[in-house]
Amino acid sequence: MHLPNGKSVGHRSHQKYYRQNLHSHPSPEERAERLAIEEAERENDMDVDGEEGGRQLDTRDGRHGRALMARGDAGLAGVPDEKKRAIRKEEGRARKLENFSNRRNQWTVNRQANHQKYFHYSIL
Repeated sequence: MHLPNGKSVGHRSHQKYYRQNLHSHPSPEERAERLAIEEAERENDMDVDGEEGGRQLDTRDGRHGRALMARGDAGLAGVPDEKKRAIRKEEGRARKLENFSNRRNQWTVNRQANHQKYFHYSIL
């Protein structure tokens, strides 16, 4: 419920919905305008031959054109493949070492849990 002074009133169980700032989301008109701008930029990127311009990447089958990068390769743009392979190998080693350390720590904790003090009560 919205009061005449501009405040909104509601139950506290719906507080997470009231706290949302939905005013920062673009309106349908703004979205349409942004899509039109992006479409115009795409048309400007087209070459005379009808191929897309901009940054060209080699695809695996030897053709030239736009290719998608893997998520991890975005920061390695322009780095030679040999260096990328070396980095991936080093990341794998680090991950393996971390898993080994975590397993060893867990084993130590579990072993210590087996040696808790206990008392035998003999009932006469």
